Amino acid sequence: MQGGGAAKGDALSDHVIENDNNVDQFGLYNNSLCCLSTSLSHNRTMATNSSKIDQYLEEKRQGLNRVDPRTAFERSQSHDGTVIIDTRPEAYRAAEGAIPGAIIIERNVLEWRLDPTSTANIPEARQPGFAPIIVCNEGYASSLAAQVLKDLGVDRATDLVGGFRAWKAEGLPVELKE
Repeated sequence: MQGGGAAKGDALSDHVIENDNNVDQFGLYNNSLCCLSTSLSHNRTMATNSSKIDQYLEEKRQGLNRVDPRTAFERSQSHDGTVIIDTRPEAYRAAEGAIPGAIIIERNVLEWRLDPTSTANIPEARQPGFAPIIVCNEGYASSLAAQVLKDLGVDRATDLVGGFRAWKAEGLPVELKE
């Protein structure tokens, strides 16, 4: 376990708690308590000891043509209607960086912004060939969000395998907040 105080604006690595399945980092960011949690148990096979949410996630992913970070980057540069949508909270983007050119839409309003029939949508959602690639931190919440978008008629919606952390690990462009 690490300890230490956080000054205003420090990154989210002030405290780390490890147990059998998770690593939780928490600390202050701009005077707000923030928590990042990473599961260490996602390598379990679905056949043995899987939870209902793991089964649900696997079921929803069956309808997605998920993309790896390199493919997402290439598609975002191709002008084929692909748009990267970053749904991570502001604290995560500030602490870990952001994908250049990604449209920031926090998860709680995603469906309204990307539904082509919504009066609150973004202009890109009304374009022919619109193909959003949803990005979360590790590629779990984004799978569920992408499937909801498909259910709303956004047929080319998908998500990024491994999320932002996989993008960053691949060495793809990342903007850091100063």
